[in-house]
Amino acid sequence: METSTNGNGNHQDQISFEEMEDIKAEVRDMYPNIPFPNVYKDHLHRGISNLRKVPNRYMVIMERDGEEMETEVVSGEYRLVPHEYAIHRFQTAVKEVEEYGVPILNIKLYSEGAKMMMVATFPDAPANLGMDDIKPRAGIKNSYDLSMEWEHFFGGMVERCTNGLLMYKKLVGHRQKHRLNLDVEANVSAITAGMEQMSIQYDIWNKWAALNLDPKHAITLLEGLPLVSDKQQEAIRALPETGTNNTIDNFLKVEKPINGWFLNSVITQWLTHEMEDTPANLERETRITAYLHGKKGLGV
Repeated sequence: METSTNGNGNHQDQISFEEMEDIKAEVRDMYPNIPFPNVYKDHLHRGISNLRKVPNRYMVIMERDGEEMETEVVSGEYRLVPHEYAIHRFQTAVKEVEEYGVPILNIKLYSEGAKMMMVATFPDAPANLGMDDIKPRAGIKNSYDLSMEWEHFFGGMVERCTNGLLMYKKLVGHRQKHRLNLDVEANVSAITAGMEQMSIQYDIWNKWAALNLDPKHAITLLEGLPLVSDKQQEAIRALPETGTNNTIDNFLKVEKPINGWFLNSVITQWLTHEMEDTPANLERETRITAYLHGKKGLGV
């Protein structure tokens, strides 16, 4: 099938305008309680009596019930990805990995529909590591208002038995601007590939659980955490781990070895529950995840 556009110069993933409209209708029927806005991309004009197209400038217009809600001005390089299309590709992909069982899918719209996040959890997927119960979690984010890039992610939710606290450990993640080279199909395929390799990550985590760092090594590791200040390092060291109430400082004071999985859990707890959910913290989380998997972190 040839690559086509949606009639407004907007590139799509090897899909025709008619197929896109069918997908949008299918997803709306599937989720009748989600108030998806209509959105389209049109040429930007200037002038009053004699309208002229502005070269390489378009308007992204969002409307619901015939009422225009929000407009953004974008360049010709902007890729408009309908929420419905992203949802369709994502839910199709995550259902293909049968070993995870039937996923629970949750969709949220923000900013009157300008932003969307869809998350899949897999309650029937068996995965245990020590005292922690780890369940896979995958998701996508999309937007029409330029405030949020396309993002896909996959990882594991860690549930502590004592109080049900959930902590997220991201394994696969990618953010990309809405440009013409944004390939939704390829991005979603990356999630599936990550899901299929989850057993590899469990092996890594099990090695961390068997790894005991001497105090000096642990301090060096903490000092190397990217985008973490000295004051934030102190907060991590003093943070009681949920479920055990142990702190990194307690081990350092008595000069006892520090378990790699414990160290990773405390850092994750700090990232996901002590820090605000901001773009800066999302970047910090991505950098720290890569660091911990590297030779300077817990790489084994």
